[in-house]
Amino acid sequence: MKPLVIVGGVYREICQFPERRDIFGSGGRAAAALAQLNREVELHCYIPPDRLAEVAVNFVPFGFRLVSHPCDRLISFRYLHGLASPTPQPALNTVQSAKTIELQGDVVLRYGMVEGDAIVRAQRAVYDPQNPLRPVTFTANGSSARELAYVINSSEAALLTGFTDESSQLSWLHTNEKATVVVLKQGPHGALASDGTTVTRIPAFKTEEVWPIGSGDVFSAVFAHFWGACGYAPEKAAEIASQSTAYYCDNSVLPIPASLPQAYPALQLSASGGPKRRLYLAGPFFTVSQHWLIDSLRETFIKLGLEVFSPIHDVGNGSPSKVAKADLAGLEKCDVVFAVCDGLDAGTLVEVGYAIAKGIPVVAFTQIEQSDDLTMLIGTGCNVQRDLVTAAYHAVWTALER
Repeated sequence: MKPLVIVGGVYREICQFPERRDIFGSGGRAAAALAQLNREVELHCYIPPDRLAEVAVNFVPFGFRLVSHPCDRLISFRYLHGLASPTPQPALNTVQSAKTIELQGDVVLRYGMVEGDAIVRAQRAVYDPQNPLRPVTFTANGSSARELAYVINSSEAALLTGFTDESSQLSWLHTNEKATVVVLKQGPHGALASDGTTVTRIPAFKTEEVWPIGSGDVFSAVFAHFWGACGYAPEKAAEIASQSTAYYCDNSVLPIPASLPQAYPALQLSASGGPKRRLYLAGPFFTVSQHWLIDSLRETFIKLGLEVFSPIHDVGNGSPSKVAKADLAGLEKCDVVFAVCDGLDAGTLVEVGYAIAKGIPVVAFTQIEQSDDLTMLIGTGCNVQRDLVTAAYHAVWTALER
């Protein structure tokens, strides 16, 4: 096993639902994740001098070497929930760019950062762009590596390469970036690991709970350890990274154990080439807050790769008989129902009952209703969840496996 140098951001992360406050960021989380896997981890990151003591104390339990580089301020990211787009504080266009970090090492994991840049020279490098809007290539700033692995999600790959199909994205990165390995992450669909000749499908793994903030950081860190520092084949390293990410999402704790306490079941995707799976989005939409939630959920499920039938978007308003008939006709064509049950809206409960009668699985989300008021949902096999992100992922998994 070789030492691992990590360069990446350290940020304050604040989530409202569920309530949680951390100081991690991509770099900090990666170094913490590997505390039981690799005792020779060195983290390079930007930390304002007046926050160094606070950050350093936060990382003491993990035992890695912290090398700080000065910057203007510690950036915070606020999330309403785990799948919401974060709000940075301060606004990123007001952040003064810090002096570029230059480092070299045998094995280096580099993340994209918002307050500065890092020029890396390595024998083996793993690069995670970490930029959903304007990702840049590994080599753009002069970084170099004898062997380079990209760990990148589909949306970043589309922006970076200009292609939407996975085959062209992989080919572009191998050809234009001379990437030895490309791991193309595809959310609940798993990932593809390519060595330029062979492409291997890496499954996603299902968990009881889902804490998604930082899950991509953990995947890249564990992959960098097993591929870069331990010399595993890329497909094996990616599979271990996927299982480790499942552990993190299920338990929301770090570090990743040297031996995972359980093996998570792989998501069994339906045969490829068919139509997208479709979700019926049931819930009240009579107030601003209710309508906002339905809009937000619809956008989330589309990003997660499903088609969505939403009564307010796809049918709209009209006479009760016309609306009800159109809604139920749409429901019959769906693979799963996601029901927002706070308030026990009559229309939503009718849709749930109709789905149960038709044999269509239902995932019901509620934060405030008592279990006694959900007897019929629980008793008829509905998957009742109290956490929004967990409920959303369970609905996606259910649809994809039908």
